[in-house]
Amino acid sequence: YDATAQTYTLTFEQSNPAVGIELEQVNLHKPPLHIPVNIGLLEKANAANHQPDQPEHSIMLNLTQTQQSITFEHVASQPIPSLNRGFGAPVEMHYDYSEADLCTLLRHDADAFNRWDAAQQLFSRYVLSAMNAENKSDAPVHLDDALIETFEQILLDEQLSPSFRTQLLTLPSFGSLLQAVQQSGQLIDPQALFNAHQKTAIALAQSLSMQWIQTYAQLN
Repeated sequence: YDATAQTYTLTFEQSNPAVGIELEQVNLHKPPLHIPVNIGLLEKANAANHQPDQPEHSIMLNLTQTQQSITFEHVASQPIPSLNRGFGAPVEMHYDYSEADLCTLLRHDADAFNRWDAAQQLFSRYVLSAMNAENKSDAPVHLDDALIETFEQILLDEQLSPSFRTQLLTLPSFGSLLQAVQQSGQLIDPQALFNAHQKTAIALAQSLSMQWIQTYAQLN
């Protein structure tokens, strides 16, 4: 982000490695894929005043090169990018979001898929962190106060359907967590990962114990 010029530039890189029988081909060159990416920007400074049912302006970027950039003009403050809205392209997107950025997307993004994806990323970070600490400590998982506040807002938001709230508050599957461990280059310890998953679920349950009861009473 260039505050002086009020411009924001995103640079994309795509990787399309050989898979399956392609691995047996010598000197195989795979051209870049054509990837349509729907992008929106959320203002960090004004996110709290934005409601998810008020859609932000989105644009479609067609990625056709290995590396490609797009520059937004007249951007008044540092934004948070909302990438691949609606899961318009079946690809994995990797961006170095802070926990605060993910909480903002989870609370305020107009795109339902990216709200869910932000929750999945947040949960995954806590589970993997707990897994790495599994052999060092039996202490319970501690969820950040801002994260608890975010999940409380979602749980008690009656404008969201119960099914969508369920999706936002469901931890990642064991399979997706195993994939995340593999991508990080760590050795897979299924028992440690299972224990970390359980600890994170318990932390979420205990942190919002009264809110779970309140929601259950409202729905029954």
